[in-house]
Amino acid sequence: MSSKPGISLQIIQHLAEKYHFNVVHVRSPWKRCLMQLKQNSIDATFHSVYLQKRLEFGVYPFKNGQIDTTRKMISNSFHLFKLKDAPITWDGAAFENLNGPLGATLGFSIVDTLNNMGIDVVEDFSQEKLLLRVKKEHLAGFVGFYTIAKPLLEKDDRFKDIVMEPIPVETIPMYLMFSKQMQTKYPTFVKEIWDELGDIHSKGLYRQWMQSYFDYDACSDPDSVSKCVKQLGEY
Repeated sequence: MSSKPGISLQIIQHLAEKYHFNVVHVRSPWKRCLMQLKQNSIDATFHSVYLQKRLEFGVYPFKNGQIDTTRKMISNSFHLFKLKDAPITWDGAAFENLNGPLGATLGFSIVDTLNNMGIDVVEDFSQEKLLLRVKKEHLAGFVGFYTIAKPLLEKDDRFKDIVMEPIPVETIPMYLMFSKQMQTKYPTFVKEIWDELGDIHSKGLYRQWMQSYFDYDACSDPDSVSKCVKQLGEY
């Protein structure tokens, strides 16, 4: 594996080395990941935002009956991506000059957030397709993860006219979610993995790794990549 595979894969690599297990990565659309987890055809999935309705698919780290945010895997932010000259903006509380539907990745938690705002949402499993629909002005914008969508803009000339609004629409903790079968069969192992994720944050290892991807000393929020980059003056 690359020395810089991305922070999430680096965390998984660390867990595998410490607890001596092999990892087989299977790339699937998010809704399929959840169904595979429910069917116990995979043991775990990561980047899972906690939603109560997802408890039918698998298990999250809980403490005293509440989701334990200290044992998250990472935090990530949803941002608005739009054409440079598009009138739509996000002021931190509401969209202004919204003149059409917004795109969002199929099954992602941001869909519920946007629906609760009364916004018309177009879903697709492909962020690339949604960005192309923004480019063609079929969508007013796309609300996607900073760490996934922003690199697409930087490496693909097709998206050179698309920009990202700097204020996050939502910043949320994301978890390593296990199948119910995995927790039943190996409860101690599952707990140890979640505990280690908590230690990665509390002992500063996450921050150390992030410094190899970003100038993390500039961040006031050690888990929010978007705030870090914003403080560095990228916008």
